[in-house]
Amino acid sequence: MSAPSPAPLNPDLIDTATPPIPEAKAWARGYAGGNGPLIDLSQAVPGSPPPAALLERLAEAAATPESTRYGPIMGDDILREAYAAESSAFYGGTIRAQEIAITAGCNQAYVTVMMALARAGDNVLLPTPWYFNHEMTLNMLGVEPRPLPCDPQAGFVPNAETAEALIDERTRAIVLVTPNNPTGAVYPPATIAAFAALCRKRRIWLVLDETYRDFLLEGAEGPHELFAASDWQDSLIGLYSFSKAYAVFSAWWLCDSGGTFFFAPALLLWLGAERTTAAADRQPSPVDTLVLLGMVASAAFLFAIPGVGKLVRPDAVFLLTVPLSWITLRISLRAAYTLLTLICIAATVGTVMGEGPFQGPGVANPLQSVGLMTVLFAMDALTLIALTSERREAEARLHEARGTLARAVARTEDLTREALTDPLTGAGNRRHFTSAGGTAFYLARKAGTPLGLILFDLDHFKRLNDSAGHEAGDQALRAVAMTCGGTLREHDRLFRLGGEEFAVVLPGVSLAGAVEVAERLRQAMGYIALADGQRMTASFGVTERG
Repeated sequence: MSAPSPAPLNPDLIDTATPPIPEAKAWARGYAGGNGPLIDLSQAVPGSPPPAALLERLAEAAATPESTRYGPIMGDDILREAYAAESSAFYGGTIRAQEIAITAGCNQAYVTVMMALARAGDNVLLPTPWYFNHEMTLNMLGVEPRPLPCDPQAGFVPNAETAEALIDERTRAIVLVTPNNPTGAVYPPATIAAFAALCRKRRIWLVLDETYRDFLLEGAEGPHELFAASDWQDSLIGLYSFSKAYAVFSAWWLCDSGGTFFFAPALLLWLGAERTTAAADRQPSPVDTLVLLGMVASAAFLFAIPGVGKLVRPDAVFLLTVPLSWITLRISLRAAYTLLTLICIAATVGTVMGEGPFQGPGVANPLQSVGLMTVLFAMDALTLIALTSERREAEARLHEARGTLARAVARTEDLTREALTDPLTGAGNRRHFTSAGGTAFYLARKAGTPLGLILFDLDHFKRLNDSAGHEAGDQALRAVAMTCGGTLREHDRLFRLGGEEFAVVLPGVSLAGAVEVAERLRQAMGYIALADGQRMTASFGVTERG
């Protein structure tokens, strides 16, 4: 019988093309520099670092309690107000905060817009060559990406008349990206205005992606005046990216990946939120401490000592997963995450300062490599703890079950003992005499050894109860049991059969020996003084196994 096939995925997802950026990055990692310096054109990333003031504000915002809660669906209100004011001034129009939505990246904004404008079977015009994510999004939504050819001789600038010829009743939008990805073409304001007029005329949407707007040189002509129109909201949607404008994409590796994989988990673990049982509540061994200090020293040498990190191959950094695994398994997940939080900070700061092993010619984006290292180290620790936590929890449950079983066994033994013991005298009761006597008889017969049996009854016990009371009678019974216990051997057994009747089982004792034991008991009982002033006497019967 053949193995069952896996559950199907959306065929529109399977049919999407492989994103080119990861392929380009993979090729770049294998480039040894034989044909000159590597110039990475696969991804538009600002060359300058994020503004220091922006990073300070991001850090302040991340430290507030509100940053850990659900935020406004449309984005931070203060940020929307600020961006509305800045955009209104930039475009010379009126843009209100309620007309702005902040998303986690421009790609998410594009997906959201396409889901709002088109449905399966519709089409959207995309100038060619197009940005691969735009096509992939439409394909996954079942929307046709209709190519709008752009003439290379015209600088890859699209033509509104050509676009109009492609519009039909299923067309929902035209997407323009300016400055363009991937051609770099900057669409003239007249071209953008022509497309805006076409969309108003045909009652479709113009989606204007200005992700790279701020890549334009200062003093260049303004991109367009579309937002100056009073009715721009009827047919225009603008997209814009903070990551390109303020170079905050690189900061993601510190803020998001660091927070997601290190800072927040480390804080929770120190606050006692660890779900799994610790490896052991013990102090680290000298070897554990040596491994921990060795990993700290290695990270410091790689990222903090000038020039040292550049002597190490970038892929050698990931050998730190070996001591990391040791720390995770031998000490605790909390210790591992605390250490990795410090390494994450050191690696990020060192890389920003131009140090560390990710500065070589084969590394296209050093900070991105730090982020990948962050994710790998975190996944290594989490995977190890996931593999061991179930075993540790099972061991804890087994230990608890064993304790419960031991308590149940002890309780059962206590109940059994109570069921077979006379509560007044502590001697065995009639039920115990029946079972224990039968066992002793069987063993004696099997071994061929004698077994003596004594039965005795306390004399005038009813008279004692009637004259001195039941409390005096109970005291007399306890005194008899105590006297017998001091006279009999350790393996002889005393039983109270009921009232004032007792039995003694004597393993290995013949009839003559049983008579001697009975006589010693009779004499010992004679020393028991009763409440009515008399001495205890008893009548005995003796026998042995025939």
